[in-house]
Amino acid sequence: MATLVVGTSEYAEGTLELEGTDSKSPGFQASTIEGQYGSFKLYDSGNWEYQLNSNTSSLNNGQSVEDTISIQLTNGDQHSITFAIQTIEATENSIVFILMNFSDAAVTDDVSISQLANMTFNDTDSLDNTYKENSFGQLKFKRHLISDQSLAQYCYGEDNNESSSIDCFVYSIPDSQSGGVLSVGNAQARSGSSQDGQYSDGGYTWRDNATTWIQNNFVDSNSRPVNLNDWRHRVFIFPRAANNAGLVGTGVASVRGDGASLPQIPIN
Repeated sequence: MATLVVGTSEYAEGTLELEGTDSKSPGFQASTIEGQYGSFKLYDSGNWEYQLNSNTSSLNNGQSVEDTISIQLTNGDQHSITFAIQTIEATENSIVFILMNFSDAAVTDDVSISQLANMTFNDTDSLDNTYKENSFGQLKFKRHLISDQSLAQYCYGEDNNESSSIDCFVYSIPDSQSGGVLSVGNAQARSGSSQDGQYSDGGYTWRDNATTWIQNNFVDSNSRPVNLNDWRHRVFIFPRAANNAGLVGTGVASVRGDGASLPQIPIN
């Protein structure tokens, strides 16, 4: 009937249908039936709900079992339905965000750290929940690569509020000609006239420069230079103004041979 994963997707619902019926045919009989690993509730409309119970806590990691429920129609006919139950310890994939700021446009003008945390971990339709649902509980995202809140990659939307936190770095794009931080206006003006490819390569040079800057300016928990390859997923986010100015690609992803994804996405 359905596959449920202990600790991830412990509830399922749906509708049963009887085929080839007429006005004299039997119907569903509302009932609640306790199975070995869950409670099954059937409505006379055929709608049903199934919720795992505490017996699943006795299952070992990696164990798969079935729970067979017997139901009775209004004429006394018996039928059985089977639920598959799995205990899969999800593989955690780490993710880090790199916020790419101009002097006159910042990523946080468009989306806050708390909103990024919600979209990634907290919302019902978050990236994490989508990952878990589509992998039947086998994959999920890890909020922080390393549980050391003293490290610079801990970014909080609200002070000390773990649910508002993500791993992230904030990079201000240098202006190689005028000094200071590059403005969107200067970058756009140079994109058509400069021989410098950084103004016309869709943001790849800025992405690579940010990667080098992070390695040169931050250390990990072992006091070694931070290596973005340590994260399974890296997301480079540009402010909307950069996309409006045609300075970065939309939905561009570069996938490395080691499987790490390097999307750069302006917030729209």
